[in-house]
Amino acid sequence: MRQLLIASAIFALLITNSAQASTSTPESSYDKQSKLNERAATAASKAKEYEAKKAAADKAREDKKLAKEASSAAIQSCLATSIDLREDALIKIFQTREDALIGALKTRKEALKVTMALTDAKERNAQIKTISKNYETSRLATWKTFNTARENILKAYRSSRATCVKNTKTSDLGTDLSATINSVETNIKAAE
Repeated sequence: MRQLLIASAIFALLITNSAQASTSTPESSYDKQSKLNERAATAASKAKEYEAKKAAADKAREDKKLAKEASSAAIQSCLATSIDLREDALIKIFQTREDALIGALKTRKEALKVTMALTDAKERNAQIKTISKNYETSRLATWKTFNTARENILKAYRSSRATCVKNTKTSDLGTDLSATINSVETNIKAAE
């Protein structure tokens, strides 16, 4: 491209020079050659300026690309840490919920075994009703605790994610990653 630009500039100078030569008074060949040399030097300096500007623009684009890649890596690292923390906490509360529900079921099972040994039907039915009520209360409390803990974990994760994106100052990449993470969160909630 550079060679084409230089060649076209020299060709334009030659055409201009020949047109001036045909319309002007005869000049010495030395004057013609010196004007031609000046024009060629001007064209060459313009071509060099163009190349310098192009190189500077290419360098600026490359620097911007490197900065964006570094920012992308920083966001991804921060988000990976946030996701690890969120998932570990979710696993823990799921395990806690399951352990509590299993404990409530085992307690109910043992209480029902003891109750079934009662011979008085009224007393046995009253005991069964009490056992069922206690189990239901325990189950609801377990689920309430679980839901509260899950919401707190997700709020902390969203805050952490926002901090990651905010600190890196790359809104377009952060928006793309946020959209991806939001869709993952939606899928997780749907699976629950």
